[in-house]
Amino acid sequence: MPWSDYLPARASTAPMIGAELTCYPYISGFGLAQRIVTLALPSPSDMVRLGFRNRASMDVLLATQSRSKTRFSLLWELGLGHTTIADFWSPSAWSPVQCGRLFERHVRPVRQCPECVRHGYHNAAFQLPSLDACPWHRERLRSTCEHCGRIVFAQFQDGDRLGVCSCGISFIDPRLALTEMHSFPRGEASAWLEEFREWSCAQRAMRWIQVPEQATDWDAAFCAIAGVAQSGMGAGEGSGASGPAPMQVFDGATEDPPEGALWGWCHLGGSQTLRCAPLPASVFVLLQAVTRAVVQKVSVDGISCLEPWVHDGLTPGPAELGGATNGGSGQGWLAPYGRSAAGQVWLNLSVVDRQVTAACGALLELVACELADLPLVSDVSPQHAISCALDQVQGRSLLIAALLACLERAFSQGLTSVLRGFWGNGQPRSCIEAPCFGIVGAPGHLQSMQLVWVPIALLPPTGPKSGASDDKAVRPAKASGKRKLEAVKRRGIKAPRILK
Repeated sequence: MPWSDYLPARASTAPMIGAELTCYPYISGFGLAQRIVTLALPSPSDMVRLGFRNRASMDVLLATQSRSKTRFSLLWELGLGHTTIADFWSPSAWSPVQCGRLFERHVRPVRQCPECVRHGYHNAAFQLPSLDACPWHRERLRSTCEHCGRIVFAQFQDGDRLGVCSCGISFIDPRLALTEMHSFPRGEASAWLEEFREWSCAQRAMRWIQVPEQATDWDAAFCAIAGVAQSGMGAGEGSGASGPAPMQVFDGATEDPPEGALWGWCHLGGSQTLRCAPLPASVFVLLQAVTRAVVQKVSVDGISCLEPWVHDGLTPGPAELGGATNGGSGQGWLAPYGRSAAGQVWLNLSVVDRQVTAACGALLELVACELADLPLVSDVSPQHAISCALDQVQGRSLLIAALLACLERAFSQGLTSVLRGFWGNGQPRSCIEAPCFGIVGAPGHLQSMQLVWVPIALLPPTGPKSGASDDKAVRPAKASGKRKLEAVKRRGIKAPRILK
């Protein structure tokens, strides 16, 4: 569908200077805003009517690409409320993978073409990390100022200016953006964007990406997962600005496990995250090897690896990590509860960071919702409902393979950090790696899985504040009756009479 077909409902004449749309196909909400603010020079009252009220803290890119009051006001003030052009203001509309509200989680730098920005033009597809160059100008997309090198955000600067760097340099050429706007290559831009959008819509029907909630540095992971699909769109347009991250791919025809095999994995994350999970015995064997490798790498004296010992007089677990330090007391991190009747092993996964387990739980829920029929309301536990839904998916063995690779690496990094901190052999890390998953499939069938690791900050501990011995230590002391009366008198209110 050509760009001109999206514009019949708008007024024949633009209500403000800079709001012309014909020459700038699929312009983003931020591009439209920076053209109006730079060329029309609206007054403060006009800014409020356009939706830019809290300009000191507003990120225009984030405010226009999401369904917000700013976006609604901007559309109606420009006479565009009955059009659908705002559907193209979010990078999710151009992404070749379904990413939910990934681009709305955090404030991100503005990526612009040096030639397009002279017109004040910006397209939401420029925000995709997998697109590193302007398709019609062949210029590399930039998120920094070419004069001072600072990162550029979609925020108002001094004097309510938009489209400028904090150093004061303006990226827009008013003469080019006003009198020579027809020099913009709208034909080439429109043709490429329409072809790209049609292709990305077809790709989104069978591709998903799951990024950890707290992750902010996921550009390289997005390049790796989306670049698998985007590599056919032209040379130099699918590698991303920072290059793709190393990626594990799980595909091919394999035999699916029996029904109920994913029930134990469903305990790794979700709304009811457990620190212990019943997993197949093969997982326990794998984590035994991981434990040996970690202990050898950390090289802590006095540790015996995988040494059975007794828990409070109970029968010993299959294998534990014990030590002769600290008066001979051991520490168990692997399998304190032994085997179940079904042959599974209850593994202690407390060393695995909860952000990793949350990412695994989100992956299982995503696959169950998109590729299977997950009931919204159920009379069973969430873990059982997700497990039953996943039993309907062919190729679920690929999901288990991705989870197994994720658990292996997460257990290794968690145990390494715990051992170094527990025995004083180095400081615990403040940053870990969390999994980012890519999914390719159709309803009822999982075709392939991708796994990429992204850096993520450790969450602060959820226990009581340091130095607080009990609840009274962290609660403010209650004011006495005499202090209450003094406070009332200072306010000029007659104090109530106290009956004795």
